[in-house]
Amino acid sequence: MISADDHTLPRLVPMRAKLLLSAFVLISLGTYAQADSATWNLDPTGSAWNLALNWTPATIPNGPLDSATFALSNLSTVTISEDTQVNSVIYDANASAYTVTVNEGGSQTGDILRLRTAA
Repeated sequence: MISADDHTLPRLVPMRAKLLLSAFVLISLGTYAQADSATWNLDPTGSAWNLALNWTPATIPNGPLDSATFALSNLSTVTISEDTQVNSVIYDANASAYTVTVNEGGSQTGDILRLRTAA
């Protein structure tokens, strides 16, 4: 039984709150760290989707939380040569007319392809 003189309870509540907050922050950072969303460069080095140098920041959008954004570019032919998954493909209002090709051996899975312009 806890009495008014027991000083253990006030220390336990803040400690539990700190542990819960720490767990939440770690889970949130882990989820954030997995996202590799990027924008296709104005002057990419080539047409390969799977080359980080073609994106800003220099990372490849390829994950269930990732977004690939396309804006104005001097090279608007994009070739996907590896298995690739993104949550969304976004075309800016001023985007070039893009042609996206999936090389031999690739396929579209799932039943929805969503294309939209950025607000």
